[in-house]
Amino acid sequence: MRRVAILGLILLLSMVLTACGGGGDGGGGDSGGGEAAGPQALELSQDHTTADGKVAFKYPGADWFVYEDLNIPYIYSNKDAQSRIGTLAFQPGQVMIQITKNSLPSSLYGDVPAEHITAFMEGLVASLNLTAGEPTETKIGEKDAAYALATGEKYSLWGCAIAVTDDMMLEVLAYTAPDDFEQQEPTIMAIVESVTYTP
Repeated sequence: MRRVAILGLILLLSMVLTACGGGGDGGGGDSGGGEAAGPQALELSQDHTTADGKVAFKYPGADWFVYEDLNIPYIYSNKDAQSRIGTLAFQPGQVMIQITKNSLPSSLYGDVPAEHITAFMEGLVASLNLTAGEPTETKIGEKDAAYALATGEKYSLWGCAIAVTDDMMLEVLAYTAPDDFEQQEPTIMAIVESVTYTP
């Protein structure tokens, strides 16, 4: 009788372990084995077209807003980001994006995106004591483009040059907190990819 009870207890324990996923593959399946999702772009629910009608883009809602001066749009993640532009001491979550037009071939920065963004950022990098990486060539939509990232103690500066026509280059500068660019990059890239230019 005692032996029967012991066998019954072993059988019950075996059933419990099986139900809980004990033994076997070490709790495999999908229970925590996948990689954590990386940063995601915010939804771009707002539209803006510059006063001259040449540059249009989308940007997030909520606290994001656009301030425009002389047909140059400045896109801010919130009012506090705007207030910090004088010191460039951005906090995590704060972003400022600037989009400018530069006519070619009169531009001093060249008509090749990689060369253009390097030359365009050179003065900023030097005056703001940043360390710049090498430019990366890419496509924004069907347009040739190149971007580079410069970092410092107070913030990161990302720059991109987009050859929108044979005689026009768009320059995009994005400022974030020094360790926050990776988190903000998907949203910044989504905004940049939404940009259109009308000659």
